[in-house]
Amino acid sequence: MVSLPSYAEPPVSEVVVGVQFAPIEELLASHVGLYWNKVRDRLPRAEEHAPIGHVIEQFQQEERPETRIEALTKPPLARSWFLSDAGDTLVQLQRDRFLHNWRKTSPDNIYPRYPSIKNTFLEFWRAFLGFLQEEGLPSPTVDQCELTYVNHVRKGQPWESMADVGAVFSCFDWCPRGSFLPVPEDVRWHMRFLLPEGQGRLYAEVIPARLVSEKISIIRFSLTARGMPSGEADADALAAWYDLAHEWIVKGFSELVSEETDDLWKRDR
Repeated sequence: MVSLPSYAEPPVSEVVVGVQFAPIEELLASHVGLYWNKVRDRLPRAEEHAPIGHVIEQFQQEERPETRIEALTKPPLARSWFLSDAGDTLVQLQRDRFLHNWRKTSPDNIYPRYPSIKNTFLEFWRAFLGFLQEEGLPSPTVDQCELTYVNHVRKGQPWESMADVGAVFSCFDWCPRGSFLPVPEDVRWHMRFLLPEGQGRLYAEVIPARLVSEKISIIRFSLTARGMPSGEADADALAAWYDLAHEWIVKGFSELVSEETDDLWKRDR
């Protein structure tokens, strides 16, 4: 068991875990409705959103990840959301993607920790595979796994302006060479790191944002691991890949944030 940094009160606001696969052209809106009936007791609310583009990590020299553009043989199928009453548990389904989200929808929502979120995803995923089999639809050919953590760093904890970004992140400090420039209006940065054995990448992104519902400014700090197991992508290999992704996200988070945040988020190891 790998020992990871741990925080008693992390600033996690959302976790997304899921898979992307070759588009199942036979999957129709009518099938999506039938699937909802299977999970409706747990996820009674439904919404429709625009589909997410098909993205596969590329590793050729000097080549960046690209969005694959494919000719459509059928009208695009909406990305369906199925939500719990509180909105904190979410399943997203489209022809080439299956995602599970946990979202902090109120201050009382306690982050349930990675093992619980992973197990819930695997439970929903296995049930979806069973549904496809029942309906005589093709089994998905997985070509990408994803794990994302979104953190909201609220103003005053421990920053007040962009001059204080170094109080949050160990890799950034506002220290211009001269005195001409004022404090920046906002700060944005994006980094990516290779996972071992060609199993994907870790993306770290910082952008300023505002929680409209609470009328408070935040720094949105997201970490996304995207890739595939280096060998056969069976169920055990996929589960192991998510563990690797989680390890990199947690260790990456702990290295990118400053020591000043340890007390704020109650780091206990």
